[in-house]
Amino acid sequence: MALSRIALLSLALASVASAEPVIGSLRPSIGLYLGPAPGMSPLVQSAMRAEVEALLDSTGLLLDWRLLGTQTGTEVHTNLYVIRFRGHCHTRDLRVLYSELGPYGDPTILGLSHTSDNNILPFGQIDCDNVRRSIAAAALSREESQREAVLGRALGRVFAHELFHMMTGRSGHSRKGVFKASQRREDLTSARLEFETGELEELRQLARRIAGHKQN
Repeated sequence: MALSRIALLSLALASVASAEPVIGSLRPSIGLYLGPAPGMSPLVQSAMRAEVEALLDSTGLLLDWRLLGTQTGTEVHTNLYVIRFRGHCHTRDLRVLYSELGPYGDPTILGLSHTSDNNILPFGQIDCDNVRRSIAAAALSREESQREAVLGRALGRVFAHELFHMMTGRSGHSRKGVFKASQRREDLTSARLEFETGELEELRQLARRIAGHKQN
């Protein structure tokens, strides 16, 4: 994404971020603005959002999901983040690609956070095609009715990973969990994957700082 486009979008959202806080509401509201997601069904989107919500449930952060371009200027958020999607965000035509080492699908670039002058910006991107390839073998082993939930869960984990980069400004990674550098098929599709305890505490501290700012 060109920096000029980032600057323009920052200006467009600035009015939302600078709006007067709602009196009496001290829970930090995080605005998540989603770009177009080609082919993403309501079930995939719901599963993605549910996974992100579950991963951040204990942090005290309130996530307000919005579609990019629908802001009215009356929204009140303490922090704003924009996530765009590229590729095909659906489960149609899933197929397993093979290499000499077996099924293709493990480590590749699943998402990224944009930077400028070594600073992480509040703009991220998820590559749906790479996520689809990464989980294809696992998804195709499930009933067709379950595949969208599997894709949504995987997208949610990549989403949460990039959101952590943007919220904390951290460029390094952990050795395990949601915030490790490379997510394998099993990480994206397993029944449970979490942030480490220290990472959750970082987000709780962020929530407390934001809440303190709103009280002032």
